Amino acid sequence: MSVCVIYGPVASGKLTTATEFAQKTGYKLFHNHLIQDILVDLFPYEQPEFNERRALLSRKIRKDIYNAIFESGVDVVTTVNFGGPGGLDLMRFIVETAKNYNQPLYLAHLTPDRSELDSRVVSATRKNFRKVATVEGLSDLLARGGYGYETFPDFDHLQIDNTESPADKTAERIIEHYNIIS
Repeated sequence: MSVCVIYGPVASGKLTTATEFAQKTGYKLFHNHLIQDILVDLFPYEQPEFNERRALLSRKIRKDIYNAIFESGVDVVTTVNFGGPGGLDLMRFIVETAKNYNQPLYLAHLTPDRSELDSRVVSATRKNFRKVATVEGLSDLLARGGYGYETFPDFDHLQIDNTESPADKTAERIIEHYNIIS
């Protein structure tokens, strides 16, 4: 059993790479952004007074799910953007939970050029999941900190500049680097 976490800035290709990774390895895909979609229905972005409540619920639900994943012993690939005030806490929780369950954890940090993010963020598929889908929205998130190129500290892991690398090749690099056998 192992968990692979793919993280990076908004529009870096995390979910696309994770989907390819799952297809190549047989890992289950935990598409955690769907949790955010449910919470946005209840606590809309347009109502800032709900931001903290939505963020707290999101982290709590995700922590419960990650705990269950490690406890159950299934192979999972997921994505994280550790932006916002609690995102770093969530990443640390994932690392500590892996250690507590003595389970392998593979982190891969995607870091395409900013110009590549600008071209990817407007993709129609992003709108399907209520993701930021404008260059202006991307610029706003990157300016806030924690939504961009920050590297998760204190954990040796793979860094990939996937500016010119399609998702299937990026997934293969992760698989090869960690010697994951499907």
